[in-house]
Amino acid sequence: MRKNGIDRELRNVDGGICAPKGFLANAVSCGINKEEAEKEDFGLIFSEKRASSACVYSTCGVVGAPIEITKLYQQRMAGFSRAIVFNGEVANVFQKDGKKVAEEICRLVERNTIALKEEVAIASTGRIDQEVKLEPFERKIKELVAGLHHSVENSEKLTRALTCADARGKQLSFEFDLGAYPCRIGAVFKGNTKTCPNLATFLCFITTDANISPKMLQKALDTEIRDSFNLLNVDGQPSPNDMVCILANGQAGNYRIDYPDSEYKKFAIALHLASIEICKTIAKSENAKAIVCNVRGGKSKQTTRAIAKNIVGSQSVKEAFSKQKLDLEGILFAIVGTGTEVDFEQVQISIGNEDDRIVVWEEGKALFIEPQAIERALHEDEVELFVDLGEGNYSSTAIGRSFSTVNNGKN
Repeated sequence: MRKNGIDRELRNVDGGICAPKGFLANAVSCGINKEEAEKEDFGLIFSEKRASSACVYSTCGVVGAPIEITKLYQQRMAGFSRAIVFNGEVANVFQKDGKKVAEEICRLVERNTIALKEEVAIASTGRIDQEVKLEPFERKIKELVAGLHHSVENSEKLTRALTCADARGKQLSFEFDLGAYPCRIGAVFKGNTKTCPNLATFLCFITTDANISPKMLQKALDTEIRDSFNLLNVDGQPSPNDMVCILANGQAGNYRIDYPDSEYKKFAIALHLASIEICKTIAKSENAKAIVCNVRGGKSKQTTRAIAKNIVGSQSVKEAFSKQKLDLEGILFAIVGTGTEVDFEQVQISIGNEDDRIVVWEEGKALFIEPQAIERALHEDEVELFVDLGEGNYSSTAIGRSFSTVNNGKN
């Protein structure tokens, strides 16, 4: 799909975090989880060339030591990085010596690679009932670095290292064009049942071989999260240790993006589309549907964001979708619950997909639809809901998850 001459589609490619040129990855087991001693729990993403970097962080009042260290290093290096290191199984949070441990892990990367410790972003995820010790990382750092490789298999190792008891690590990768140059975006990520508000219980590492300055990369990420990751709403619980980090090493060969010009806009759109796919992948599970709510025709972005996020977070809407039923009343109440003044005679609500939708509310009243038609529309693992407010030109998309069909609608 194209709009105003800009390609708004991504091409799926293999490779995950290693799909872009010049990125290596590996993960090994430190034995942090005694019950699964062979499972990967120590991961590293490494750029062959120094890369522009950008991060966004958990909005909790208290954040974990890795976020504090990453923020510090990002400031010192003016948005340039070379690596992302992380551990799974036990989170470095609420720990007395947490900052020291995080700094020492970055120093281990410095001693065993060509990266400075300040060129390393660090993250940590897992249980908070144990302490993260330095010794397991000291034992395994050489093995971790020696195994760095540009391969699908090594990207898959990273997803296993991100996997925790309540969330499985996943990967995606795409290709898009900047001028005559094909560029790639790769990602590994995880998000569990407590994904909201604003990145909570969410880790995402992104690589791209696009050539873009740190300032423009941070601008793109700061802008992008407001309409993707911050509109991912599973159950509204916060977490102190989560972030999105993106590295851009410029190896695709496009001219450097230094200004918010048309090439910047193309990159921002590609990042947005990739981020939406990440959110959808997180929302889906073996026993639950992804709910994609598109709110259009609003008078402001704030209005459309609030309504979309409130609808996908509605308990009654989640339960109904899990049973392949439509809770129109719940949707209407979710709109009212934002405190927004809405003329419901102008509102249209429909389900299905962009090309084949069933209108269920129009001109101030519910329309009768055969239950079998509703059930068919809600049968897929990704359900789309459209709300047109009929009042303006702003739109937003929020993504949530239905209740599990296994627990009969209990979250």
